Amino acid sequence: MGIYNNEIIINEENPFENDKLNRECEADNLTNLFSLVENQMVLAIDSPWETGKSSFLKMWNQKLRNNGYDTVFFNAWENDFVDDAFIAFIQELREGISDRPVDNLIENAKLLAGMIVKNSPKMLANFIEKKSGINVTDMVSIEDISNLIGDKINEYRNTKNSIKKFKDELENIAKETVNVTGKPIIIFVDELDRCRPDFAIRLLERIKHLFSVKNIIFILGIDKQALSNSVKVVYGESTQVNGYLAKFIDIEYKLNDLSSKQYIGYLLEKLKFNEIFSRREKLNRDILETEYSYSDFLNVLESLFIGFKLSLREIEKIISEIYFILRSNESKFIYPYPLILLCIIKRLDKETYNKIKAKQIKFKGLVDILSSKFNWFKHWVEDYDNAIFKANILWVLDDKEEIEELKNAVSNIKNEDVFDNPINRCLELYEWINKGEAYFGAWRNGEFVRNLLFSRIDFYETISI
Repeated sequence: MGIYNNEIIINEENPFENDKLNRECEADNLTNLFSLVENQMVLAIDSPWETGKSSFLKMWNQKLRNNGYDTVFFNAWENDFVDDAFIAFIQELREGISDRPVDNLIENAKLLAGMIVKNSPKMLANFIEKKSGINVTDMVSIEDISNLIGDKINEYRNTKNSIKKFKDELENIAKETVNVTGKPIIIFVDELDRCRPDFAIRLLERIKHLFSVKNIIFILGIDKQALSNSVKVVYGESTQVNGYLAKFIDIEYKLNDLSSKQYIGYLLEKLKFNEIFSRREKLNRDILETEYSYSDFLNVLESLFIGFKLSLREIEKIISEIYFILRSNESKFIYPYPLILLCIIKRLDKETYNKIKAKQIKFKGLVDILSSKFNWFKHWVEDYDNAIFKANILWVLDDKEEIEELKNAVSNIKNEDVFDNPINRCLELYEWINKGEAYFGAWRNGEFVRNLLFSRIDFYETISI
């Protein structure tokens, strides 16, 4: 979801000021781990993509810096355009600990990087091709290139020595840091799961040599499932992923699961839905009578998303879709009630959605289908407080037979009870929607509005979110 700003504003003095997910206590508890592991470990923070993991790590990083820690923050995804992950990582490390004497570290890093290139014939072949346009592997094999580089045994010995020298120098810097600050160096490596699989795995395997350096704590931000898929891409589907990752990770910590309500609020605030509704109000003041306030919109989302027991990933996808539709149609009438419900149905049951669009299903049939999967729905849609939903469904389905049945039912209700009756309330709202009392000109045509609604939903389905 890169077409809008995902960045949370982090106040340097109070990093968790904008923490809407109440995760500061988790950061504090994890910080307490440092002393328990003698300032040396690889800690993996596991949480699915788009659940605020990166924001959490950035806020935690700033709080650690405020508390006197030397930290390095390496975003792997932002650097996966380079050929070698190690070189990008070293540059970030250099900038992160610039207050310490790093000249010897950089010199050893150059030697180590050189050894890595020499031991990567394929990388060398790619380099030659980029420089000359000649694909040398068409003329000679990778094995031939490897033989041209030199004796493999000597290269292995030289690489091993280079790694040791680099680790020794990094350990000296970390030791000096502890002497000055009393705290270890903290190195964050975030967004491994979003990188190209080959880059992510190569980065892990390059920096694993540094994981055992004293007084350095590595914190890896990962979606373990996504990273596991990267491992399988590189090494094959039969790879024992847990065993492979155990070679790198000492402790795994899964961020606390978000409640649906928390996550809905988090996404709506991040995407600035309140500003969308504010702009819609300014662009067309007549819209207010038919398209309710942001607070009502939030309540509707929570009610339906929680009721349908949507996963966080489904919530994220549907909210993104609604965002696109409302944002690109700010001056148009897009009924939010049916919009939300139709987006959910389309995501959960495309066949039923298509029947609704083609008017091949009646109200009772739709209720039966949804109730068979969500037993609460039948009672919920008949509740007085949800009459607006029933009215909108009848309007979308254009179910005149059901409307006639409801009118007959209302005619048998005593006058003193009619105003508090959910059936009567539903009919009042239906007539209000169907007549389009708030519309002007072409907007009075209910079929036009329905078609617009479906066309917008179908269009944004073709966009990968």
